[in-house]
Amino acid sequence: MNPIRWIDRLLFATLLVATLQLPILSDHYRQYLSGYLAALNEQINAWNRIAKEFSFTSIDAFIQHLESNPDAVVQKDATSKRTTLIDFERKREGLTLLKEGSFPEQVIYMFSPNNLSTLNEVMKNFKPGLPLTPSSIVYSVVLAIVLDAVLLLPFWGAKRFRRKKSSHYEY
Repeated sequence: MNPIRWIDRLLFATLLVATLQLPILSDHYRQYLSGYLAALNEQINAWNRIAKEFSFTSIDAFIQHLESNPDAVVQKDATSKRTTLIDFERKREGLTLLKEGSFPEQVIYMFSPNNLSTLNEVMKNFKPGLPLTPSSIVYSVVLAIVLDAVLLLPFWGAKRFRRKKSSHYEY
């Protein structure tokens, strides 16, 4: 049997197993973000209580007040709070996408450079498995086929080039 066919089959099988993990990874990612956001939400609620206790109209007004404080430690704390609020909003949008977005959108979100640190955290507790929804299986199979075709294009091109070159010299 042709070694290229064996390579193709082995590559496709590997890609299929890998792509079947993506829906499960997406679920793990969604669960991780849910817990992370719940913890951040408690922290933000505590800041809200402090802001209301001292008659600030919002957390933003509270943070602006801290930023205007001449003490460098207080300013640093304000910067940290603002960064946390921005992170909370971004992660909340990501969680919405993971809950409501299509499979390709979820994969793109998880593997985007901005989210790689979160993905690394999710991967620490990831356990491989098989997706249970038909749509997840179909997306995984289609993605495996596409990736297999893209990765084998150079082999197909070289094979076609060799055939064309050898037939060119035959009369």
